[in-house]
Amino acid sequence: RGLVDHHGVLPVEQEHILTREDAMAERLFLGLRLAEGVDLDRFHEEFGISYRERYGDACADLFDAGLLEIRDGFLRLTPRARILSNQVFVRFL
Repeated sequence: RGLVDHHGVLPVEQEHILTREDAMAERLFLGLRLAEGVDLDRFHEEFGISYRERYGDACADLFDAGLLEIRDGFLRLTPRARILSNQVFVRFL
């Protein structure tokens, strides 16, 4: 009982508000960790910008290296990129 307030809610020590840039990068990181990848139409609807407008330069080398692909409207890691995923994600920072 000592950890929660009288409403049963845990106290918040810090609150982090995501900027639009943070939210876009997070959407890519989380989506690319999934086998299906990032739904590019949904990304555009959510942020009002295509991934290519924001991350096109960062992605070009990754496509050329065979680490990213687009299939059926989803941006995703190729099978060989899964072991290198952290190096891929750094490009979006």
